[in-house]
Amino acid sequence: MADSDARRFGGSTAILVALVAILMLMPLLYVGALGPLVWLHSTGRITVEENSLVAKAYRPLEYVADKCPPLQTAVEGYVALWYTEEPPALQGY
Repeated sequence: MADSDARRFGGSTAILVALVAILMLMPLLYVGALGPLVWLHSTGRITVEENSLVAKAYRPLEYVADKCPPLQTAVEGYVALWYTEEPPALQGY
């Protein structure tokens, strides 16, 4: 009886740990995906309109960064790593 209780507890603990890990990684993935999106946009591979889903998805980050100058500096620095001034020439297209 005690052995089955321990197994049940262990299984629910693993699920809880996985859930907490996912919840902690989601914000990092959200912010981290901004860099590749900036690169895709700056190289002309995608276009982002003002009312597009991508623009709307990142408005909360823009709002929080505007209210918190250290975060704004960090986000701007991260975006600068991915931004390219000149799109590569598409030869043959």
